[in-house]
Amino acid sequence: MHSDEEFVQALRAPALAARIADFVAVQRWYRSKARPRTSAAAEDVITFTANDECVALILLRIGFEDGGSEVYAVPLRFDTGADPSASVLIDALGAPAFGSAMLDLARSSTEVFGQDGSLVGSRIEQAPGALDADHLEPGLLAVEQTNSMVRYGMRVLGKFFRSVDDGENIELEIGRFFSTLSRPPPVPALFGAVSHRLGDRERTLLIFSEFVPHDRTGFDFVCDELALAIERFRDAGAPDGVRLATFVELVAQRTAELHVALSSAPGHPGFEPEPFDDEHRRLMLERAEARLLRLTAALPRVQADPPLAERIGAFVRGSGRVGDRLRALLSAPFYVARIRCHGDYHLGQLLYTGNDVVVVDFEGEPARPARERREKRTPFADVASMLRSFDYAFETVLRRTPARETLDIAPHVERLRHELEGRFLRAYLDAVRGTRFVPSDPSELFRLLEACLLDKCLYEISYELDHRPSWLLVPLAGLERLTSAQAGA
Repeated sequence: MHSDEEFVQALRAPALAARIADFVAVQRWYRSKARPRTSAAAEDVITFTANDECVALILLRIGFEDGGSEVYAVPLRFDTGADPSASVLIDALGAPAFGSAMLDLARSSTEVFGQDGSLVGSRIEQAPGALDADHLEPGLLAVEQTNSMVRYGMRVLGKFFRSVDDGENIELEIGRFFSTLSRPPPVPALFGAVSHRLGDRERTLLIFSEFVPHDRTGFDFVCDELALAIERFRDAGAPDGVRLATFVELVAQRTAELHVALSSAPGHPGFEPEPFDDEHRRLMLERAEARLLRLTAALPRVQADPPLAERIGAFVRGSGRVGDRLRALLSAPFYVARIRCHGDYHLGQLLYTGNDVVVVDFEGEPARPARERREKRTPFADVASMLRSFDYAFETVLRRTPARETLDIAPHVERLRHELEGRFLRAYLDAVRGTRFVPSDPSELFRLLEACLLDKCLYEISYELDHRPSWLLVPLAGLERLTSAQAGA
């Protein structure tokens, strides 16, 4: 049997750190699949033991060939009587020893020490008693995301951040802000958190919030309703989108409430609305042009499909159509405010309760650095992201439709998609009319929205190249529709 000290030292061995890095690199939540790794080292190890089960929380820093690095929080189960270097690596997030220890830390607001750092729990006083309820046994939820979910009974949801950045997590920061509002938007209540402290650095590992019972996500609802509409098409000759229309107008209303709340606290640190000034306009264009350069460099990765590579190249290579159009769109000022936004807003971030939707996951797009995700932006970036999400939902259903039926139904589905996107945009604009973040000039408004849509399509192409090449045609078709609509205007 190892002593505690021997066990911890074995967990910090370079060979085991390399094995853990290999384990991390094949997980769904690993951020940097396209970046060659050069190093891996445990920054801290904290152990929990219950009923002869040992769980080690390892803060692993992975270094990359480009000079950057990322830190991952990795809870693993080990047999305390065996050599850790020879153990099978088993994710321990759902293990009772770990889940219960994390909940105890938050509700008691206490601290537990590891070899070099500590875990610090905190609770949100605006929700007294939520973490003290009975029957809060932990259970891992089978949800594929860039983070992991543990449900505690039917009251509390624990969100564990696999990739952790220095400072307070953006979702925790925004959740604290919402908890100060007299009229919070449609989001789960925040209950508490656990952070890792190492020297003067603190990183959020886990957030506890209200568990929202729901039928499905907004994405699943749209896919299910569209599939039913296609079924009805076989009988009636046209897809019936009445329930979808009602749903997207509800989503538009809740989106407006979210943005109004995020812009509602002048003077609040980090949430003060700011002007969309020339500097931000320049920064938005610089980032888009940098993305175009990276996409140009990535074109050889689709060389096995020359027509696809040529289609992408027509947009991104040199002074391609997207670059020219973005420069034109961003050449004139926008007389609006920038605010904190959701940052990764799509149908999958909505929980459908049967008669309403609740917005979740405020971390922002995982491929963007934390500093950029925390910046104030135009809320039309969220609007553009939601519009693009409808495109993905419709494509998902078409891919499930037998090929022989797709040619017949596709034009009708395309008209329905266009109608629903229009309904969403009109309902949103009606709900936010007169706010500081909406241009009063319609031409300025649609110029801003188009710039956000183009930027989102570029982000999606970059993401799909790294993660799902088979989906590249979806954002590419979106780019082609945007540019052809402009050419025909």
